[in-house]
Amino acid sequence: MNTSDETVLLNFIRDIEPLNFDSALANEYISALNSELKKYEILAEIKEHYEEIYNKKLRIENLKIIDKLNIFFDMEIAEDLDEDIKI
Repeated sequence: MNTSDETVLLNFIRDIEPLNFDSALANEYISALNSELKKYEILAEIKEHYEEIYNKKLRIENLKIIDKLNIFFDMEIAEDLDEDIKI
């Protein structure tokens, strides 16, 4: 991946609105990865945050795109997608 491709990927990620987690609880969120019980508590919080999202489907689709390891971000394609998807 060249530098401009990395920039497109970073811009794509930055364009995804973050969930409204309490940054003061960041350590608790990270420690929850080691506890099954805490994972369920965090999942409940995630579900609450998703209730506030207007277009859940688009968010999930965008997250799935990032999850694909073999994805190729091309600036022209990204610009076309940006124009096609207007919320």
